[in-house]
Amino acid sequence: MASGGGRPDRLFALLAGVGLMAFTFGVGYEFGRIPARTLLEPQLAARTVERETLQRELDAARQQALILARERIIERETVQGLQQRLEVAQAVRLEQARELSYLKRLVLAGDKGAVRAHDLRLSALSQPGRYGYDFLLTQLVDGVGRVQGRVSLVVEGVMVGAGAEPVRWSLDELDAEPAAIAMDFEHYQHCSGWLELPEGFVPQLVVIRVEPSGEHLAATSASFPWPLRLAD
Repeated sequence: MASGGGRPDRLFALLAGVGLMAFTFGVGYEFGRIPARTLLEPQLAARTVERETLQRELDAARQQALILARERIIERETVQGLQQRLEVAQAVRLEQARELSYLKRLVLAGDKGAVRAHDLRLSALSQPGRYGYDFLLTQLVDGVGRVQGRVSLVVEGVMVGAGAEPVRWSLDELDAEPAAIAMDFEHYQHCSGWLELPEGFVPQLVVIRVEPSGEHLAATSASFPWPLRLAD
């Protein structure tokens, strides 16, 4: 009987020992993981901050690339526009030189005088679409005496949304002051006034025509490209 009761006791003691060893191992394992997590947490936090920083830098670089791309497009369009206006200006200057040469030959061959319109200046006024203008009228040759007549000013360009069809506006068709320019001088005449362009109209050229009265003066005209930069 004594030997039969001892086996359960030994079995219970064996199981208790095994359980104690498992408990001890588990506790030791958990305590071993705590220092590892404690050591890795700062590194993980540093990597997270570094990744967020790199992402912000990448986003900033992409934004800068978009800005530079837009700036290049704007610069290219600006250069193209300036080149087109320069070509127009050069063509007009060449035409003016030819016209002046023709007028001088006309005066010498036909014993006629002629009036030249030159030095056109435009300035933007406070009201949108309104511009001031001034220019000079002078005789090409001396000795003609007093000249009279009328001067017409025409603005040529295109209307936005109208298929870029050419449009011409004279002073009497615009809101302008004066609506007509009279010519009456002996040596020179300074002409000035203002005009208001319709909304959506893109000016390109200003044409000034001089129509003197009498037969001793020849009719003339002068063309001026709409200035790249308006006078202050």
